[in-house]
Amino acid sequence: MMYLSLKYKYLILTLVVFILPYFMMTIIYINNVGEYQKKLLIETRLEVLKKIHYFNSSFESNQASTKVYHEVLNSIWGSYSDFLLLTEQKDIKFSTNSHISEHEEYFLKLEPQKTNYYKIDYLNVERILMYSFDSFNNCYYVVIATSDSIFKEVNNKKEDLMAFAIASTLLLTIITFLYSNKISTTLQMLIERITSYRKAIYHFEDKEKKHVWINDELDIASHELNQTIAYMVEKEKGYVRENYEAQLNNLQSQINPHFLYNTLDNINQLAMIHEVEEISTLSVGLAKLFRYNTGNSENETTIEKELEIIEEYINIMKIRISYLVFDIQIEENDLLQNAILKFTLQPIVENIFKHGYNHKEALSINIKIYRKKNYVIIETYNKSEYKDTARIAMLNDKMNEENHEGSIGLKNVNRRLKIKYGEAYGVMVLVNEQQYFVSRILLPYKK
Repeated sequence: MMYLSLKYKYLILTLVVFILPYFMMTIIYINNVGEYQKKLLIETRLEVLKKIHYFNSSFESNQASTKVYHEVLNSIWGSYSDFLLLTEQKDIKFSTNSHISEHEEYFLKLEPQKTNYYKIDYLNVERILMYSFDSFNNCYYVVIATSDSIFKEVNNKKEDLMAFAIASTLLLTIITFLYSNKISTTLQMLIERITSYRKAIYHFEDKEKKHVWINDELDIASHELNQTIAYMVEKEKGYVRENYEAQLNNLQSQINPHFLYNTLDNINQLAMIHEVEEISTLSVGLAKLFRYNTGNSENETTIEKELEIIEEYINIMKIRISYLVFDIQIEENDLLQNAILKFTLQPIVENIFKHGYNHKEALSINIKIYRKKNYVIIETYNKSEYKDTARIAMLNDKMNEENHEGSIGLKNVNRRLKIKYGEAYGVMVLVNEQQYFVSRILLPYKK
């Protein structure tokens, strides 16, 4: 199926339905008005011709009257008209053109008792022959003039109207094209925005477009919208499925939490009795972590509370790693009250213990919090050189893959943040100027 831009379709439709009919009707109207004016002009001239019969009374004997008669006709029909006087038998009594008088065939249609006109062809020029029969003198008064001379004014007006009709038609065509071009351009911009939005937000490009019949911009826009909506529906199904799985996991993790609290409390009491400080610290820290996770149904908390939990987690890990340094840098104190999902930082810090610690030197865990425009940025890193820089791009790709069964750490945090706050937020990894492996969290800034 051939592609034809909407602006050309709209232009063709408007031309066929409106502009061309308007032009044709205008031309027909101008022609009808012109013919009516010509007919009216002829009738007026015939009435004048009837009223000059009285000159004939002294025509043969009075040359002055003949001259006056001739001058009157000249003033009405023009100097290039021919004037004749014929008897009832159609014999020439007077003529201003002896040559035309020789053509008897021109006068065969003269009818007695009538005032009328008809067309003749003299010297290859169309002329109008007007006559009036004088019943008192039994003669014909005849005037022969070219059509151009009689209808000159009418034809000039007709030409002016024709020029106006053509100009107005061209103007309408140009306006229609400009308007249709504006519609087409607007649709093109809409299509580009839909496509760029889909690519930027959903990282999805329609690869099946080549199999779809495309007629114009409306088809493209419709196809793009349908594909985007279909993809959004699929994404929403995935989000719902992930949410159900998260709820199930959450319910499973909350099985008899009081039993866990009581068990940890008993361990703490027993450790205190036997003066085993490490076990007491471990049990108290674990109890706080469990209470933080299962204490209420709210998914969101503040950065300040997240940091408190991280400190408890660090205290637990210090039992295993005594030479552990933990440092927090905050650009603005009000950022501590910014919203964040529960257990956003803990999996990231835990990832450092799993992959960023070589067990040979002191471990330094650093958290830097700052704001950039409408983003709150939390960077977590340990001060050790990261050499496998080629793996960074692969890690970022895996975190954004829909069905990648990677670790439940960074990927889980990334997906939860995107579901909660949108695709513009989440987790990414990078290597900074000091060659440290950095996990960067992007959150919306909320005053």
